[in-house]
Amino acid sequence: MSPDLSYVVDASFIVPLLSEAGIADATELGASEHSVIHYDVSPRRLRRAGITLCCEERPERAAAWSVSLPQVWATGSPLRRIALDSEGSGVPAEARRLLTAFLLSDSLGVAERYRRLSRRWLLAARPGSGLAELTDERLGPMTQGPEARVLRTILVVDKGLDEGVVEALDDAFQRGGARPGAPLQDEGAGPVTQDIFSKLKADGGDSAGVGIQAALTRSVRRLVMNDPGVRLREVEGVHQMRVAARRLRSDLRTFGPLVDNNWARGLIDGLRVLARALGEVRDMDVLLENMKASA
Repeated sequence: MSPDLSYVVDASFIVPLLSEAGIADATELGASEHSVIHYDVSPRRLRRAGITLCCEERPERAAAWSVSLPQVWATGSPLRRIALDSEGSGVPAEARRLLTAFLLSDSLGVAERYRRLSRRWLLAARPGSGLAELTDERLGPMTQGPEARVLRTILVVDKGLDEGVVEALDDAFQRGGARPGAPLQDEGAGPVTQDIFSKLKADGGDSAGVGIQAALTRSVRRLVMNDPGVRLREVEGVHQMRVAARRLRSDLRTFGPLVDNNWARGLIDGLRVLARALGEVRDMDVLLENMKASA
């Protein structure tokens, strides 16, 4: 199956003529309007990492919780949306579990409230070329005004389209002015590790300290960003987090003379335990892959 397509578009964007991309029919599935509440921890740590935790309040239906995670190693859509089971009025425990590395001991709270307008179509390609679902969504403040900023996104969920049709759709949208990207990621914010790991310090002068902190931040960020994938039991997430743990241990050893020895030793010991546990899971993943290949 081809990857889904996700775009950010201007409010005046006009959906291109899809027949030129191989779509034979588009059937509207309906429109909906409901409020959306985004949750975060200070200072907007989830948003700065490109993560969205939201609750959609729908009339006469149970609230729908979901978390959108950035793809940190896979190609295709920059976001993957995971539906969460609702457990009453509070934030689902599964959300807290998936986002453990970002929440730490901080409490989740309401960050923003939006009004979401959605229209959906079922796209049918030529016979034998599959289906897709197109969603045109506008997300804006609860109270509209002349200065209100509305975020409009287009999502095409592949349900069996030929790869050539997906590529033609992507080309048509981008030629029409659609911009591929994660719609709710704060592009101007610094890395997530800036506030989580603000205690990273180094001696040896400003230039050495800045360089060491940058190197450690990259390794820590790679470790943290792959944590949800591990909790989702994704094979590649386990592999990437294991690589990140090894890299961070290597960095700490390399910069040993310029960092606090006791602090570094404690991290290295913890990373060794983590890498060992991930290694055992990775070995089982490889074994299962080999068994499937030889079956």
